[in-house]
Amino acid sequence: MFAVGTKNFGTLIATQVTVIGEVFIDGAIQMMEPPNEVVEVFPAQKHEHIIRFAVGDRRSELFAGSRALTVKIKIAYSGESGKKFEFIAETKYVGGFLQLARTGTIELLESHVLAGPSLVE
Repeated sequence: MFAVGTKNFGTLIATQVTVIGEVFIDGAIQMMEPPNEVVEVFPAQKHEHIIRFAVGDRRSELFAGSRALTVKIKIAYSGESGKKFEFIAETKYVGGFLQLARTGTIELLESHVLAGPSLVE
């Protein structure tokens, strides 16, 4: 089980906030949790989302480091202007802890929806 905490560091309400969790072992997807709730997160407000995943008989291999566990979290949200964004965080299980491997935020452009998200700087 993983707790995903989101916090709105901006000055405007984040609307249509959804959390998607993906769990990988040795690069192969084991579980994808689709968004099961849509919330609004006000400035400085926090929201917690729980992702449930059982490692089962792979626990000892993961603890020993002989198998790699990666968790990817995608948080989609909209701003009051109607623009849509997606925050992505990827963590790796190292030495008994999930360590942040990379993060990024992209703006989802309507003209590129079929081709996938585009990065706006």
